[in-house]
Amino acid sequence: MQQLQYFTPSELRSASFRTWVAELYQRTPKLLGTTASMPEVGSTYVSATTLDRHVLIRSDQSGAEGEYVCFVNSCAHLQLKFIPVGKIFDGKEVERQGKLGTLRFIVCPWHERGHRTNSGEFITKPGEQCRRLRKVETVRLGDLIFEAADGSLPSFEALINSPKFAELGIKPFEIPTNFRLVRTSDTPERFDAITGAANFAEDAHVGPSHRSTYAFLYDMKTLYVVVIDREWSAQFVGWHKAERAMPQNACGELRRLILARTGGVAPAFGVIWYQFGAFDTMERFSIGTDVSDHVIVVSSFIPTKSGVGSRNVVEFYFPENVASDSEFVDAFMAAYNEPGAEDRDLCLSAEEGYDARIESGYGDDPIIPSDSKEERCLLNYYNYLRQLEATYGRHSANREAPALLKFAESH
Repeated sequence: MQQLQYFTPSELRSASFRTWVAELYQRTPKLLGTTASMPEVGSTYVSATTLDRHVLIRSDQSGAEGEYVCFVNSCAHLQLKFIPVGKIFDGKEVERQGKLGTLRFIVCPWHERGHRTNSGEFITKPGEQCRRLRKVETVRLGDLIFEAADGSLPSFEALINSPKFAELGIKPFEIPTNFRLVRTSDTPERFDAITGAANFAEDAHVGPSHRSTYAFLYDMKTLYVVVIDREWSAQFVGWHKAERAMPQNACGELRRLILARTGGVAPAFGVIWYQFGAFDTMERFSIGTDVSDHVIVVSSFIPTKSGVGSRNVVEFYFPENVASDSEFVDAFMAAYNEPGAEDRDLCLSAEEGYDARIESGYGDDPIIPSDSKEERCLLNYYNYLRQLEATYGRHSANREAPALLKFAESH
């Protein structure tokens, strides 16, 4: 079993492997958004992870709390985007987050025809003909909403019941009701999705690149890695309490603003980052003395149809009392993007290294993560990828996907 964790540069760069990764993304549940992106009944959210091809609606059909339904984001009339993000209507740009004019139905802006929000059924008038919106089956993981696709979500019970999260009083897949989605970024990347996801899994291995950035916020010497099973692992890093000269960079500015909020007291924790599944990740950044006072970041590395290159969709959730503080939000975004640029260079350098070894005749040498605490999550990620390979097989588009462990809604 130990050998299952190994990959070679030739394998990672082969057309067959990259095609399989693209197929895997299509077959496993795809993250569409979160309940926090729809704060009230009648809210809508167009999914950035699927290139605006899906729209989520918080309908009023199941009582006061409402239910979350998903439709393909195109009308049956001319296949135009039902909610065309970025287009101008009545002098206003259509935004990714919106609100229904009425709770009972959603109206297409192109031809002003209504469809019921619970079923997508077209509301007919005499002499009119049109087809209903196409409903998409979804599955919930806490406050995360996935397209069901051909597979089922793992249970992630080990993660949900992790003592380390319990110690902090944090439920990994919950986003508190007082959090707001403040920013969504969608960045095309030249590196493959697996390269990006693997780098995320190894993100604790910060030296030397991040010593001038995150190291001024978080004490990497306190790194604590939790490896639960092949499906999941997480990294916990404490706040850097040592007094030192502030660096003249974005992370230094964020540190200054955080300490201004706490009166110079160390925040409740540092940062936690964890991966669930092959493509999706969450991060929690402490910004106050209370555990609930933190920023939640949800991101996905999405392969292209060929598996060559990727997109990185990232959503940023802030507590309401911080979301309106533009100075703090901008400082956080700048600090997040600063080491993000370093990570991008790291991923591109890794793929250049793969190609160099292949060209030199060493492409079949295995890539072997060490069992050090810095690389334990990377080891876990490769193990999980091998498990998916064994479960789904290569080029499995014509096979019936075996059911993975069902996620219990009670969690």
